[in-house]
Amino acid sequence: VKKDVMKDLPPKKELILRVELSAVQKEYYRAVLTRNYQVLTRKGGPQ
Repeated sequence: VKKDVMKDLPPKKELILRVELSAVQKEYYRAVLTRNYQVLTRKGGPQ
């Protein structure tokens, strides 16, 4: 609950690490992108 959170917390820090995908991850990623692209560009909207 909001009242239970410490009041003196330091500012949030965010660290973004970019890493290479494995061959299998790349394959799945491409498949998801391809499928989503086909759905999003289909004429007539969602079926």
